[in-house]
Amino acid sequence: MTRRAGCSNASPRLLTAEEAANTLVARLAPTVDRLRQRLTTFGVRPYQVFLVWTRWTGPERGDGSERILKRSPILPTPKVEDLTGVSFSPFTAGVLPVGSVKVVGISALYAQDVLAGLTVPPDPLAARAAFVAGKSAVKSETDSIDAEEVLDPYEFFWEIVEDGRSNQGRPTRRTRYRPLSAPFRRAEEFDWVILLERVSEDMKRDGQPRTAIALPGGAPCDEDD
Repeated sequence: MTRRAGCSNASPRLLTAEEAANTLVARLAPTVDRLRQRLTTFGVRPYQVFLVWTRWTGPERGDGSERILKRSPILPTPKVEDLTGVSFSPFTAGVLPVGSVKVVGISALYAQDVLAGLTVPPDPLAARAAFVAGKSAVKSETDSIDAEEVLDPYEFFWEIVEDGRSNQGRPTRRTRYRPLSAPFRRAEEFDWVILLERVSEDMKRDGQPRTAIALPGGAPCDEDD
């Protein structure tokens, strides 16, 4: 009797990337996402999570004014585990938020480079400015992947935002985090897990940087629906 590939007598071997993308677990990911969306609909995912890319007007991060390139919600809404791990440390000018939080239930359909912020969205304004100045523009969408880090003057961070159910219609705080670990794929849970570190310099409650600049046409940022 001829046995099909994948039966019990198959020799141990590694899967290719194409084979891994077509495993049963990978093919079930969209179905699991639809089930996760029900948790959001039922109201048990009160914290929305966003990936945010910005660009500074100066040559280095933190130099000049900041504008948002893209703010993209993680969908379906993942689970934020216990924000009480973040505390406030007093210093001479006020308090600094310190601590970390774990985010689980991130859709397995996301690419690892996206969650790490390496796939920086295209920046047409920067490309045009470089062209006018006769300089080579940073290819934001590819150069960070080659360098394995987000390159200056771009910046990447995560935002965790309560969905507003307890704020009586007022905009809620947009708390800012940076990856403290690499994204970890839990294949048996159909998700990604990441550990985030709380940092200061939150966006304003309307979602704009505190050093925001006006863009032509009144479009200050690119935010996904």
